[in-house]
Amino acid sequence: MRLEPDHEKHLIGFAQRGDEEAFAKLLKAYEKVVLGYIGNRVRSDEDAEDIAQNTWLWVHKTIGVYDPSRDGFSTFVAAHARLSILRYYDKISPTVPMPPEWYEGDLAKIAYEELPDSILIVKEDS
Repeated sequence: MRLEPDHEKHLIGFAQRGDEEAFAKLLKAYEKVVLGYIGNRVRSDEDAEDIAQNTWLWVHKTIGVYDPSRDGFSTFVAAHARLSILRYYDKISPTVPMPPEWYEGDLAKIAYEELPDSILIVKEDS
């Protein structure tokens, strides 16, 4: 399901104000893409589904900080998915080095302490 840009902006605005139906429509529009993105990067379909669920919990929790003037919503969701995948690999093999670009950006500075297996990544300035 592809959303028209204006409709997506309206849904995001409503979701940021707590409208669960608007958030559900955003999830529906992006869920297959997110699951495909994650599924191509993890070992099993079950793990991909778990990571996608955590990604959407994370997006729901942080949608209030999303700023459409900085990035598209798909970029915001993809950043959450990427960090959820990072957390997955940290859990299964803490010694696997992750690409440095995964640690960059504002989302990497936000703590998600209320979610299961939450992460906090802080990039220190050089």
